[in-house]
Amino acid sequence: MTAAPGQGELLAQLRQSLGLLQVAFDAASEAMVIFDPEGVVRWGNQAAADLWTDGLAILLVGRHQEQLLQPIANRSGQPLERSSAEHPLQQWQLGDGGGVFELRGQQLRLEWRLIPEPGSGYRLLLARDLEPQEQALQLQRRFLNQLAHELQTPLAIVGGSLNRVQAKATELGQASLQWLQQAREETSRLGRLISSLMALTDLEMGRRVNPKPKPNPNPKPKPKPKPSPNERAPRPCRARSARRAAAASARRAAAPACAARRPPRAARTAGSGSRRTPPAPPSP
Repeated sequence: MTAAPGQGELLAQLRQSLGLLQVAFDAASEAMVIFDPEGVVRWGNQAAADLWTDGLAILLVGRHQEQLLQPIANRSGQPLERSSAEHPLQQWQLGDGGGVFELRGQQLRLEWRLIPEPGSGYRLLLARDLEPQEQALQLQRRFLNQLAHELQTPLAIVGGSLNRVQAKATELGQASLQWLQQAREETSRLGRLISSLMALTDLEMGRRVNPKPKPNPNPKPKPKPKPSPNERAPRPCRARSARRAAAASARRAAAPACAARRPPRAARTAGSGSRRTPPAPPSP
């Protein structure tokens, strides 16, 4: 069966377009994989083959999605189980989405989306390596941090010199004093900007903790709270009266026990008769 003259040229153009499209996909730095509704790989570009099959694209087709996404960990390096809600295979059941994961020893940005062609249920997975971007950001943050540290020392020297000049500037005119005050204000503003830059770089690099407030060198004494009328301290005389009342109560409580130990009055009288009566003193 021979194709019509117009059809042959159209097929040649179609093959050329498909070839150019495949070359463009293979030149992309992102890994691209298409899964069918059963989760089997139907197509992948060269970056995906480099990531999962050591560059052999023919070995990528036919693999299952669980073979490509296991083992996987979150951005912090914590392994994710297949049943975890953070796992990509669980998330893409909810629809299009993405996230940063650690896969095959690399920090990857994974994105998945449904594609209408060639049929319902087909899904495109994109994987982008974040390591070059992270390295560039780390270099930028390190440069800003070093720059802030290098500027902080000369700026402190300039500020100290201006303070000493203003303290001894007794013969300067009003215009010179205004210029000096303006220089001190601009120096202070530049110092605040450098401090903010250092704090920003430390926060981005994860090295800054909320600083503790510095103690005040001249703390003001806290005023003593005034006692309320119902909570006034007892006076000394009231305290002595309370102690005396407590001692009297203790004596009254101990009186019945002392009475029980003493013998009856008749027994004391009988016992006293057997005692020898002392002789009467001689009359004068």
